[in-house]
Amino acid sequence: MVTVAILKENGYPVGNLKDDAQVALAERLVSVAYFQTDEDFSTDAAKNLLYALTYSMLLKRKTVLTRFGSAEKTSQYTIAADNEQIKSEIRGYCRQPLEAYHAGSDFEPEDVLEIYSKMLLI
Repeated sequence: MVTVAILKENGYPVGNLKDDAQVALAERLVSVAYFQTDEDFSTDAAKNLLYALTYSMLLKRKTVLTRFGSAEKTSQYTIAADNEQIKSEIRGYCRQPLEAYHAGSDFEPEDVLEIYSKMLLI
């Protein structure tokens, strides 16, 4: 359902190295975690949330993949700062649409993107 072209059409800056297989995997992961099994994605709200979550999973996977290879060359503080910046970007894309989508529902999504973790740092 979600492709690189659809993400780009909706304003997400997907890089040229991403392909539809990677997007399909990200879509499957977020569909299981954040949506009920009977969701048919017929509404704009559901589609837009799916796009935001799929793009966010691509962001998260990119951070993990690139950081494993360069962790020896980069200070731990830089890695933590990059991860926090990515989490903040993901929250910006997903938090409000996710809350609006699940308003009034008893469904508890599995927060695999850590949208709600450590939102307030004291």
